[in-house]
Amino acid sequence: MTKEHEHTSAEEEKLLEQKGSPEEPLRKGAPEGSHGEIPAGTVVRQESPEESPPQETPPVAATPPAKPKPSALSTAPPKILVVDDTSISRVILRNILTRMGAKIVEASNGQEALWEMEKTSPDLVITDLSMPVMDGFTMMDKAKNVKGENIPVIVVSVYADKERLVRAVRLGAVDYIVKPFEQETVLKKVQNALKNIRENKTGILPPG
Repeated sequence: MTKEHEHTSAEEEKLLEQKGSPEEPLRKGAPEGSHGEIPAGTVVRQESPEESPPQETPPVAATPPAKPKPSALSTAPPKILVVDDTSISRVILRNILTRMGAKIVEASNGQEALWEMEKTSPDLVITDLSMPVMDGFTMMDKAKNVKGENIPVIVVSVYADKERLVRAVRLGAVDYIVKPFEQETVLKKVQNALKNIRENKTGILPPG
């Protein structure tokens, strides 16, 4: 054996001593002459690191969507002022409108209607045009100054007089009803007017 070979072997042995031989764990404690072999019947236990039990993640409660804040009109029955000098007309309208859950306030002329507006603040007014003391046109014009509110008005007329109805629309009427009253027509027009109030829209319908 040359000196160079002896020198290399010495370095390899030194390196193995530092890093440890791959067979060293098996040879440790083995009887002499066994060449690192495990005797038959020997049970080798491999210790595994203790496994921690899985931690349960608490369920996250779902946040319910925010509910829109209901308006006063959507949570309370609508208040409707019926203005007509004929008591039978007021009775018919009251019977129709109470079926939809409305609260009815009555007046027999335009002057009484202005007092009721000041006192009760109705959501909608249904008024005749031809009345004593104060007619519907004058009442609609003066109603603009009541509490600074723009209360929607549906006008009632015996005839489908376009000139009178156009004048009423210019004064702020949102719709019209022609006598004699038909329950389905009254309910449809009133419901449309109330819907426009909720949506803050102007529901002016031109006379047909």
